[in-house]
Amino acid sequence: MADVSAVSGVSRTAEEFVVHVLERLRKAAIISIDSITVDSPGVFRVCKGADRGNTNLLANDAYHVCFGNDSSLPCCECEDWMRHYRPCTI
Repeated sequence: MADVSAVSGVSRTAEEFVVHVLERLRKAAIISIDSITVDSPGVFRVCKGADRGNTNLLANDAYHVCFGNDSSLPCCECEDWMRHYRPCTI
């Protein structure tokens, strides 16, 4: 589990969010660039299971990820985002 000792005085929900993000960042660090395709600025396809070495970018094996902009919110098709609106590692 990630260390959140540096974050003091935050609510339980905020602490859970910080732990979630730190755990996902750790997993994201091992994702290969071969698992990601840029569809347009700020819009990507990322292999399902990319954190486990999958590099199959077929449409059914990839999530669409959008960073959002001035007129649209960030989005992702992964389970973390669909259930909790939290970042994932795909």
